[in-house]
Amino acid sequence: MKEGRGRGSSGQLMYSQSFGNLYLELASMIGPRDVLFSGDKYHGATINRDLTKDSVLLRPVVSYTVNNFSIAAAMEGNLVKDAVVVDSGNGLVDISNRLGFGLTTKYQANDWNLIANFAYMDAVDETNMTFGVNALFKGFGLGYIHANNDYEKDKIATTVNGNAKVDTVYASYEFADVLEVDDFSIYLGTYYSKQTSDIAHYEEDGDLGARVRFKYFF
Repeated sequence: MKEGRGRGSSGQLMYSQSFGNLYLELASMIGPRDVLFSGDKYHGATINRDLTKDSVLLRPVVSYTVNNFSIAAAMEGNLVKDAVVVDSGNGLVDISNRLGFGLTTKYQANDWNLIANFAYMDAVDETNMTFGVNALFKGFGLGYIHANNDYEKDKIATTVNGNAKVDTVYASYEFADVLEVDDFSIYLGTYYSKQTSDIAHYEEDGDLGARVRFKYFF
């Protein structure tokens, strides 16, 4: 649910409209989107740059708000067939055939801010799912993200078979109005992430990190 959000060098058109508590949006990305794939490979198969065409990604969004609760749903997909292709070993395969879905819910009350989100993508020889929850309370933040990626050797001969999962927990704290300066905050954050997999060389040791962010609103 990120490939049609308007980021990148391609052109974008977007229309949005509110009807009271209901919000509608239709975003698009128009242009070459082979940059979505790292390097010249997709699951080990070489991307044919000579046959690359402009893609047209559409991303409709609908959201509704009731009191302190809101929910938003979206999907995105490419309308142009064979925009990006690879040589699968058994002929050309259209890897631009990707369809994504997303859902986000949010609840705010007093000092609490609770968010849950879900995203799913069906692509060539793989499906990807992520689920996340996080809570904010008086400057404290705590969250968890789970990702599940399934790979199946169906259309491309070099695709691996198996599953890879990533679990991440993170926390943060905001020091607001530092040194009694209005709108100047310092954020401390940390995370721990681990990937497990039944695919050779996909298993990774745990990754631990931290950061400090300085933010000032002019």
